[in-house]
Amino acid sequence: MTTTIHNSGDGNTINTGNNNQINVKNIIQKGDLAAFQRKLEEIGVEKSEIEEISQIVQTEKPEGNNLGPKASNWVGNMYSKALSGASKIGISAAGNLLATAIKTYFGMM
Repeated sequence: MTTTIHNSGDGNTINTGNNNQINVKNIIQKGDLAAFQRKLEEIGVEKSEIEEISQIVQTEKPEGNNLGPKASNWVGNMYSKALSGASKIGISAAGNLLATAIKTYFGMM
């Protein structure tokens, strides 16, 4: 049996019962800019775009459960580039992976 748990806290995992096993893989730790940048590089984001979003996440905070306007605009621009073929990243990466990486950086995932 496999259970997927989405934790919106600060990475705490609790397990109860007998003979249980937990495998947890955190890709980006909350506030870890270097890990965030590496993840974007793995996805295929160009260096100049990584520098741009790095500046944004260091100066802009999320608005509740949503990214701030500059971060949202950056994701939208990346999605547009993917749709037009002007980017190395694919449409699915632009539409999901980038926003997930940013939210994980902020500890929203």
